[in-house]
Amino acid sequence: MLGLWHLVGEQGLVQDHVKAVAWFRKAAGLGYAQGQRELALCYLEGKGVEQSCALSVECGQKAADQGDAAAQWFVGESYALGAVGVKKDLPLGKRYQALSAAHGAVLAVTLLEKLRKCVAGSSTCTT
Repeated sequence: MLGLWHLVGEQGLVQDHVKAVAWFRKAAGLGYAQGQRELALCYLEGKGVEQSCALSVECGQKAADQGDAAAQWFVGESYALGAVGVKKDLPLGKRYQALSAAHGAVLAVTLLEKLRKCVAGSSTCTT
């Protein structure tokens, strides 16, 4: 929570993205999925760290592998669409989208429906 409060400047704390990242790293290092997901978002947006899609997906994948539905959606989309710095992997993207959809994530269900129209293992879609 300290990371989130520093990120947005709540609970009497001044907004400080660098301090937020430090708390997210601490939580991520301890294996907390929320810390891993929030660190992924900081890398994605370049908040408190140098922007890196590859590091964002790496951190997000740790949270996704622990069952974090939001991270599963993000990682699935990144692989399915080939985010900057991430090799496109349609089957892996579909797998993470299916996990997120199983949690009821509406965006995942929508993207998964589009991905199912893609040729299995192909980098091209018919949509």
